[in-house]
Amino acid sequence: MKVRNFDFFNLFYSFGAAVVLLGALFKVLDTTYADYIFITGLVVEILVFLVSAFLFSKKEKELSWERVFPELVKDGSTSSAVATQSAISLGSNMHELSLNLGEIANSFKQMKTTINNLDSTIAHLENANLGYKDEMQALKDNLAEINHYYTDFITALNSKTKRG
Repeated sequence: MKVRNFDFFNLFYSFGAAVVLLGALFKVLDTTYADYIFITGLVVEILVFLVSAFLFSKKEKELSWERVFPELVKDGSTSSAVATQSAISLGSNMHELSLNLGEIANSFKQMKTTINNLDSTIAHLENANLGYKDEMQALKDNLAEINHYYTDFITALNSKTKRG
């Protein structure tokens, strides 16, 4: 657990920022002494920044890895057995990961093949659709021609009927 100490510079940073913001608020509201409060806050901030430029950070105490991971200390057969077991477990997990990645790669290959087949099928359908459109246009033209002949036939029949 990290122990927190009171930081005086944090207090001055916060105090200076609060005074600057208060001065800015008073400046916006156009109240008296707004300029003085704003300048005071800026001077406090300037002083804090100048002083903090010469401060050096405290180096954290480094922990001994033997205390953090006592099972890694080679003082007996148990630690070497644990290390061996961990290495075997790691190898097994890596092999399993390799197999799973191979299966995923095969799945992606199958998906690629399926997508290519689907693309080919769509291209065939587009070509068939173009042929269908051409056939429909030819049928429309033929129906228009038949309709024209039928109109001529009806007209001729009506004129023959009126004569007779």
